[in-house]
Amino acid sequence: MHSSNTILQNLETYRNAAKRFAKEQGYNISIWDLIRFFPSWFRSQNKEASPLIDQVPWLTFAAIQFLEKHLTQNMRVYEYGAGGSTLFFAARVSEVVSVEHDPVWISKVNTLVDSYPYKNVKICLVEPILQTNRVDPKSSDPSAYCSALKKYAEYSFQDYASSIDIYPDEYFDLVFIDGRARRPASNTVFQKLSRMDLFY
Repeated sequence: MHSSNTILQNLETYRNAAKRFAKEQGYNISIWDLIRFFPSWFRSQNKEASPLIDQVPWLTFAAIQFLEKHLTQNMRVYEYGAGGSTLFFAARVSEVVSVEHDPVWISKVNTLVDSYPYKNVKICLVEPILQTNRVDPKSSDPSAYCSALKKYAEYSFQDYASSIDIYPDEYFDLVFIDGRARRPASNTVFQKLSRMDLFY
């Protein structure tokens, strides 16, 4: 049985956490959304929590809720950047194809995916290629195929961004772009969508 002091301390902890959550969300969120998303946010504050472990995309809680409502078992998803979103989609759609540039990260994701009975996931490693002519990572030129991260300043992500091209037009119902070279990737995906759905 808990003492009244312990209960009061727990209530104070939740109250302070709720204040922090409300402050982080800003003033553009309704009280009902604050109440609805607080448990998910509170769980995410755990030091061991991560989108990969929690099997969720790196998105706002409202965006995750939107996806949960609109994804169906007959949909196909292509994603740039494997992770928690890969497992999230695998549980909800018929096919997930993910392209990832980092061999260490892909190993972690594959290990977790393999621990579940999912047979609908394909994760492809497409590493960037060292280029001789350096491109400004802040370039707005979509044909630059560069990443904004400094460690990839001398690399091209052209193969990564165009990896979706091996699939027929209108094959995917959703393309989720949460990886490198986002602008060039977004320019290559439109004809691959069955409808004009695109998420970043």
